[in-house]
Amino acid sequence: MKTRIFQGMAILGVLCLGAVLLCGCSSTLSAGAAKSIVINAPPEKVYEYLMDLQRHQEWDPGAVITNVEGSGLGRSCDVSRKLVGKEYKVHSVLVDVVPNQRIVEVNTGDVNATFTTLLLPVSGGTKVIVVATGASEVPAFAKAVSKRALKEFEDSVESGMKKFKAAVEKQ
Repeated sequence: MKTRIFQGMAILGVLCLGAVLLCGCSSTLSAGAAKSIVINAPPEKVYEYLMDLQRHQEWDPGAVITNVEGSGLGRSCDVSRKLVGKEYKVHSVLVDVVPNQRIVEVNTGDVNATFTTLLLPVSGGTKVIVVATGASEVPAFAKAVSKRALKEFEDSVESGMKKFKAAVEKQ
């Protein structure tokens, strides 16, 4: 009888410890960033280039795009990229498109994010502003790695914007 009570208490203790550990093992990492660049080309040319997924690899070589469906508003695709040695996968959908002015893309998957790209005509070209907001569930012990991945992603966005500028201006 005592053995059964002890076993029951041990099982209950393990379950409670497991619940405490599970609750403390993950949290949401939220972030937002905005980057901008001026491209010496009209908004129409910048927009056309942005919407052409065939050319995406020219300025964002870290992204692998597959399963493209549709075009324009509602277009979807799967995107994967490696950051800090880990592969992240998302499903991307264009949820708002105003030709030559705005593109809004929502990503769901390993990272849930919204990317809003604004194209503003300026003297001599187009100011491109990319605003990214997102959140991801991460294990508590992996927060430092996730923050490094976020920094690596921000750096890749900035580098990609410079490559994008060079590619559009070269045309």
